[in-house]
Order: sequence, then structure tokens, then C-alpha cells
Amino acid sequence: MKPQNLTYEEYTDLVDDASHGDQQALDQLRQHLRGKPELCHLLGDLNRHVQQHLIDLAADGLTDVRESIAIRLADTQAQLLKEGDSLLEQLLVDQVLSTMLDAACCQLGASQAYEQESIRRRWENRLARAQQRHQTAIASLIELRKMLEPQ
Repeated sequence: MKPQNLTYEEYTDLVDDASHGDQQALDQLRQHLRGKPELCHLLGDLNRHVQQHLIDLAADGLTDVRESIAIRLADTQAQLLKEGDSLLEQLLVDQVLSTMLDAACCQLGASQAYEQESIRRRWENRLARAQQRHQTAIASLIELRKMLEPQ
């Protein structure tokens, strides 16, 4: 069956009905999303959701800061990706960017003054783990690119 072109109102009604347990609406929504790969890709990109959440955390409600971080992230992604990169390389670049944002957010948390020493230590521990994940992501990307180099 061919996917329909839905208006915004029809789409939001379909999502609402599916969200409230209407199985027929859920089936129609799935069919619609399968027929709209660009929409499915946008909505289903978990790395993008993680990155947007971390950007929002770091920006702390400041629109100009949020947009500046998003632009810098896109610039960094463009520098890390090159034409013809494999899907795995693209996923690892996304992982590097996500872990970079996570480590930066933890750095912000660790740099605050806290009355309770336990909160400061918790942030420092989170920062250490985030930095380790970031270093691992970078190492994985480097290792993969070395493996893919022509011999």
C-alpha cells in the first residue's frame, strides 16, 4: 500500500491516536514513516536526540548559546567526516561528538561550587567516566580508519 501525503493536522492526529493505543492508527503511522524515509531518519536518529539534549543542557536556556554550540558541532562533524566514509565511520563520528558533548557538560557540572563535598565528587567521577568514554570513541574511530586504509 502506498503511503499517503498527510497534512500536518492529519499527521499530528494520527500520532495522537497511535499514542493513545489505537492499533490501526499505529499501523498507519508505521506505514507512513516507512514511506517517508527522510522523516523517519530525522525522527529516529538517536545520536541527534542525545546531542540535542546535551546541547540544551549546556546552553541552559540561552538560545544564542544553544545555536552556537549546534553550529560548532556541525562544523566539527564536517571536519571529521570525509566523502565516502562508511556507515560505521559515520556512526563513530557521531559517537565522538556525543561523548565530547557529554564530557563538556560534566566539566560544566564539575566546575561549579557545591556546599556538599559528595556532590562535587560525584561530578568529578562522572567527568572522569565521560572523558574515558570520549577517549574510547576517538580511539575506535582512529582504529577503524587505520583498518580501512588501503594497504
